[in-house]
Amino acid sequence: MSKEEQVEQVFLLLEELRETLRTAALGFVDGGRILCEIQAKKLFPKDQGFYFFITDNVGLGRSTINDRMNAWKRFGTLILGNKEFQGIEPTKLRRLLPHVKHDSTDEVKEDLLYAAANLSVKDLQIWLMERAGQETPAGCNHSGWIEVIKICTKCRKILARAKDDLNEILERPTDAQEEKEEEAAIG
Repeated sequence: MSKEEQVEQVFLLLEELRETLRTAALGFVDGGRILCEIQAKKLFPKDQGFYFFITDNVGLGRSTINDRMNAWKRFGTLILGNKEFQGIEPTKLRRLLPHVKHDSTDEVKEDLLYAAANLSVKDLQIWLMERAGQETPAGCNHSGWIEVIKICTKCRKILARAKDDLNEILERPTDAQEEKEEEAAIG
């Protein structure tokens, strides 16, 4: 395959991928619209409840249900009305949700959507942190406390939590340092 054929093939595959992502993004928001309608019209058995009914019939978990519904409520009409927003991946929409309140203006929502449409997931996360006045990863010196959580991989239950002072941990010698010190003392 020639270089030109490879470039053309990659271009076509990237276009196909963009269309797939656009479809996924629209499906995420439209799924939220459908979920909102089912909930608002109470189109589920009362003895099961909304979340159990959806999980049992569609396989969506509670947080996914909530994220889809919130994405529709907060961004639905803006996304449907602007083709540039229709390609925003569900991962990015989920990251935006905590930054939009029910009384946020459309202007604020559009600013968030423009950022999501034009930034990578990592850059969007940093931008959102800066916007919220939080320290960004680049500015973090990893001082203070760290938390270690042990979770059962089977049932996801938290088995143990421990907090350690990171500065104290960093001052401790590593196993390799201890071995060198022992070798130096013996040798």
